[in-house]
Amino acid sequence: MMELFGRYPWLGPLVLLCVAIWVASLVVVVRTPKFRRKWLWGLLTFASFTYSWSTEANEMIRVNLPLGSLYILWFWRFGPSPSAAVLEQDALRRQSAAATVVTPARIARLRLAYGLAVAASLGMVALAGSGAVLRFMNDMAGEDLSGILPTARYLPLIQAAMLSALTGLLIFLFKRPYWWGKLLCAWAGLAWTGFGLISSLLLGPGVVPLSALCAGVAMLVAVGLHQSADRRFSGSYLKPAVVEASDIEAEKQRPK
Repeated sequence: MMELFGRYPWLGPLVLLCVAIWVASLVVVVRTPKFRRKWLWGLLTFASFTYSWSTEANEMIRVNLPLGSLYILWFWRFGPSPSAAVLEQDALRRQSAAATVVTPARIARLRLAYGLAVAASLGMVALAGSGAVLRFMNDMAGEDLSGILPTARYLPLIQAAMLSALTGLLIFLFKRPYWWGKLLCAWAGLAWTGFGLISSLLLGPGVVPLSALCAGVAMLVAVGLHQSADRRFSGSYLKPAVVEASDIEAEKQRPK
């Protein structure tokens, strides 16, 4: 990787510029009221134009130009803003839907689900960071992938970083459970379960396939727990209801 940047000194600043544009677009979407459907605008930041070419050393260079993020920055600076009445309605709607109050038992079930999901994700972080996944991919390919793709030796670090980001998001959901967390767990669970099953059928049981299979099953169990505690597919996060001491005393004195 560093040798590649050394041969093409303009490549590093270009990558940093693209990352900076993407981060800036996310910041303005989150912080600017004119972006009303923030999750849709957030998806737009991933729209990009990919340009690839091969070098004389048979190395493939691929650059993603963040066209979606560039449009967001243009709209932030020059696009029309909603009226004050519309912005006020949005603020009232967010305030009324700040959180949904449920029983502490349902919150405990959700946190059990996310605790299981975090444990599974941490296991995958350890598996990827140890290099076991890369060695398994080399076995599947029948050769060392770093001979074909020089950046393959950085794959454990990249995989561990991406899975760590997933783990961080799951920890956030443990503290503030949103309905869409079950979709995230279902995506990871199906991906890991499918990878474990197919790999086991092709190459036989091994540490990597069985670990991925166990992590995927744990994620799917977390989805079931989540769905049993929160059947919604919209709305804000859930928080436990506060039970006052007077309510407990009144419940005790209520005739049976």
